[in-house]
Amino acid sequence: MKRFIKPVIFIVFIACLLLSTKVTALTAQDYENMGLLPYKAKPYFKLGELDKLGRPTWGQGQLSIYTESKAAETYPAESSLQDCDLPGYQVNNDRYLIPIELDQGYIQEVWSKRSLLSTRDFNLDKTAMLTRNHALITNYTDNGFPLDKRTGLFSISQYEKALVEWMKQKNSDKKQFSKNKSYMIDYKIELIYQGEELVPRQVKLRYVGLAPKGKLEKNRP
Repeated sequence: MKRFIKPVIFIVFIACLLLSTKVTALTAQDYENMGLLPYKAKPYFKLGELDKLGRPTWGQGQLSIYTESKAAETYPAESSLQDCDLPGYQVNNDRYLIPIELDQGYIQEVWSKRSLLSTRDFNLDKTAMLTRNHALITNYTDNGFPLDKRTGLFSISQYEKALVEWMKQKNSDKKQFSKNKSYMIDYKIELIYQGEELVPRQVKLRYVGLAPKGKLEKNRP
């Protein structure tokens, strides 16, 4: 009898150990504590409020390779915040678009307006009209210059392209892939200004890969 009890106790102990180490699903608060948006298994976004000088601050979205027109959340009653109403920009915009001449002989503006979160990723025309989604960013930061032969430097566009390629690669297995079970990315772009300047001195980019059901992906892009 004693020999029988010992194996039973051992099996119960192992079962309790497995239960105690079981990974629980992440809650909305868990995502928030990590600086992520709560996982909804579909693309959506949030935009930071304008600062005291009327400058856009940040944008964050969970991206998927699916870009349906109803995929993202919209912001109602934003019609008064049109592009021309951008505080501090509508008067001084032209003086900040300083032309420079490149070696090829054509003129290139230094700064231009850019959406923090691309309308292509969310397929929402209203996104482009949101004041909080527009910023003045140098073209070098946005797209890079072909004349720059330095390595290890990435523009915002190159960075975002790499994230899309990662999602395509992860979702290439059609047997395991569906609309509701796809790899996604939580992406955030944050603008860092100095003083009262309208053009940010730094642009901070951050991403986290999300496996199906919202689990954090170890193999990040």
